[in-house]
Amino acid sequence: VLRQALRHQGYAPVTATSGLAALEKLQASVRADDPIDLILWGATVSDTDGGDALNEFQTNEALSDISVLMLIEKQVLKDRLTALDRAVSEYVAKPVDPQELIGRIQTLLRHRAKERWLQNRNDALIALHELILQIYSIQNLDTMLRLIVEKATHLVGAKRSLILLIDEEKEGG
Repeated sequence: VLRQALRHQGYAPVTATSGLAALEKLQASVRADDPIDLILWGATVSDTDGGDALNEFQTNEALSDISVLMLIEKQVLKDRLTALDRAVSEYVAKPVDPQELIGRIQTLLRHRAKERWLQNRNDALIALHELILQIYSIQNLDTMLRLIVEKATHLVGAKRSLILLIDEEKEGG
């Protein structure tokens, strides 16, 4: 039922039957540069396999930023405490309403998209800061301008453009 609801919303669910199988699929998706965006954990966490997988999600740098939405048994306090202890992004008690679940998934994915956007902006600011430090260290105007153009086109993802600078200084100086 959940898989069908996810497909109906345009998602492409990848399934795993254990924590170990989930780790293998997650690592393969990272290696293929097509990372999984969210883990919908419907299995029991109290077993060794599930606990080990959650530990790996927390400690593996490539996996630690993936949101985990856990489906837990409403009456089982241990599962709720485990979810909170293991830094699960959010949990929903079973039986779950598919519309509520889709809404929570969409919210977590929106948060993840914002985090990625902020990380990209942060990376661009760091690169810009490094560029500014390089520019301040250069004494020759021509070298400085070449560096600025080269780095700026790289930062914005543009193709390199030739710029004719008309200046009263002699050519090549």
